[in-house]
Amino acid sequence: MLQVKEITVRNHREVLKHTSFNFECGKTYGVIADHGAGKTTLLRALSGQIQLQSGQVQLSGKFVQDKIDELFYCEGIHCFEPNQTGRAYVCRVQKYYHSAKRIDESLSVFHLDAIADRPIRSYTLQEKHRLLLTLYFASDANYLLLDELMNGLKDEDRHIFDRLIRHWQREGKTLILTGHRTETLAPMCHQLLTIYQKQLIAQ
Repeated sequence: MLQVKEITVRNHREVLKHTSFNFECGKTYGVIADHGAGKTTLLRALSGQIQLQSGQVQLSGKFVQDKIDELFYCEGIHCFEPNQTGRAYVCRVQKYYHSAKRIDESLSVFHLDAIADRPIRSYTLQEKHRLLLTLYFASDANYLLLDELMNGLKDEDRHIFDRLIRHWQREGKTLILTGHRTETLAPMCHQLLTIYQKQLIAQ
């Protein structure tokens, strides 16, 4: 279980204040809120990437920073180093997470085989989005935090993404997705949440 215990989080302003929630194992959650409401800040807090002003985030009863190899979160395609190759990123993720996924298996999910050895600066926007999702698959982590990752996906990739969500659900992974639209996230989620008045609230 991923537990949020009375956390307060700031970036340039206070985003969350003394809020709590338990993300149960094997369920898919959708966090729906407007731009700037704090969705990305929430995921940074859940993944231990930012300092909390108060409270704790625990994973399986331990501080999330001590269990970080069970959780995967990559904020977006802007995190990619342009001179690195897609294959290098996949190898790095699989090694860090001790993943059982084969490199060629991961690259084939979004058909990146042919461009895997090219520098990322040569990738199209669509190919960068594909690589980002490939890293989630490659990690094989039990907790996957996906920040508006459906944005930028064309129809073909969206179908693959939908199948991947179902695959992860069958494997019993805990998924936390963010977005703006209820109709987009609701069909794939067990529970929807929102951020309202600095609180994480179940809808």
